[in-house]
Amino acid sequence: MSLNRHCSSQGRLKDAVTIWKAVGKFIRYYLQQDKHVILPNIGKFYVQEIKIPIAHNPSRCVCRKRLVFVISSQLAINFRIKFSTDQVENPNPQITVNRSTISCLCHKPRFKVDLCLREIAAFVYNRLATKLLVQLPFPGIGVLIIKGETYRMLFDDRFATKIQETDYIKEIS
Repeated sequence: MSLNRHCSSQGRLKDAVTIWKAVGKFIRYYLQQDKHVILPNIGKFYVQEIKIPIAHNPSRCVCRKRLVFVISSQLAINFRIKFSTDQVENPNPQITVNRSTISCLCHKPRFKVDLCLREIAAFVYNRLATKLLVQLPFPGIGVLIIKGETYRMLFDDRFATKIQETDYIKEIS
């Protein structure tokens, strides 16, 4: 009896890992297209464009890109986490993590994807409610660390350089 339970829980764990890898792939794909990706109850990923004026030519600027993660306001308010309410001037299209697309990516039923995402959000909420350190790895993107009243997203170096290496010069109108 206990052997059957152990085998089924291992299967569920493998499914959860497969689904979470597909979530990471989904987020990476849309970040590379300069879109904002919202993971409900967790936060939002986006690529911020920073304009640096060129001193000798004021009509031009160098545009640099950097990865940003902003924790969801609901999560921040519930657990008194300090967060920035910076508004992005010209936001790119926003995309919520699509459970059907993830289901197709990982070849798992949509209800399992939905259940997995809810369980991960519940895990984060439970850890924060008990005032424990939260480390949530996003495959191929980085690790979200929430400790006390602060949070930090440590982006994967390879992925960050892939996004940031696309600097370009832009004419200011």
